[in-house]
Amino acid sequence: MVTQQSPSKRRAARLIDTTVKPASRNGNSAVVADELPPSGYEFPILHFRLPEKVVDVGFWAALAGTSLVGIIDPPLAILIGIGVLVARHRGTESEK
Repeated sequence: MVTQQSPSKRRAARLIDTTVKPASRNGNSAVVADELPPSGYEFPILHFRLPEKVVDVGFWAALAGTSLVGIIDPPLAILIGIGVLVARHRGTESEK
């Protein structure tokens, strides 16, 4: 029994598929199916990608804004910021 996938499931499978294709017969090395930029965040449902710097600026602006408005206390905002910086620093060390 052969079942067909809906168009949305096929589209989702194409977005998720970032496997490496085998080398071609003409001697080229393996090619990544969907070349991703070096950094950025992809929103597959909305079909667009944001650069990492834009997301970072948004995060820090939201953290500062919530602190200034009084939603969270400034010492807590400082602790959150320090935690994010430490986590990012440790993440870049482990990638090396």
